Amino acid sequence: NWVSGISFIDSMWLGAPQGDLPGHIKNTPTRNTYFFIPFLLGLLGMVFHFTEKRKHAFAVLLLFLFSGVAIIVQGNSPPIEPRERDYIFAASFWTFCIWLGIGVVALYDMFKRKGLGAAAGAVAIGLLAPLLMGTQNWDDHDRSDRYAARDFAANYLNSCAPNAIIFTQGDNDTYPLWYAQEVEGIRTDVRVVNLSLLGVDWYINQLKRTVNDAAPVPMTLSSENIRGTNRD
Repeated sequence: NWVSGISFIDSMWLGAPQGDLPGHIKNTPTRNTYFFIPFLLGLLGMVFHFTEKRKHAFAVLLLFLFSGVAIIVQGNSPPIEPRERDYIFAASFWTFCIWLGIGVVALYDMFKRKGLGAAAGAVAIGLLAPLLMGTQNWDDHDRSDRYAARDFAANYLNSCAPNAIIFTQGDNDTYPLWYAQEVEGIRTDVRVVNLSLLGVDWYINQLKRTVNDAAPVPMTLSSENIRGTNRD
């Protein structure tokens, strides 16, 4: 249920007058409106690209489709997940940003034909998109003064006995602990063992080496025993 910020369009799209929303919804930081400016600038860039450099534009279009629509088909993501996985579409957004940039060139070309201040006009309009997106998104993407992950990691490590081994599962459990050790030097004597990687030969070999102040993890299998498909 996206909103553009243009009242009559949003009212038609969402089926209700947006001016009647209660304040806690209308004023929530996550309600971001861009008035279609980034979208239209990208479409202008795409049209200009196909007009001027058709082969190049087709290459960008393929990248856009394969990193967007094709990912939806290939990934077959279920509608309900523990957390949003929209980061898998990041490459399609980066690709669309190519057309956003070309959109500024298209504006320059349009202004130049009319004899206006082409460069200044193109830059002024082109800056609207990042300025609008920056100001709209800042308050709901600001991560300053959020230390929960770091503090949990420090607590986990500090609860361990000297030279202990702590087992983690997956990235959410592991990365904060690695950060605490590698960046802030917290309890570098504790060895973090990520069970999600423990079936991979390079990781097992890595555990057999000293890291920071943590001793190697005792292993009974040799590197040859676990190499490649040998461990199957």
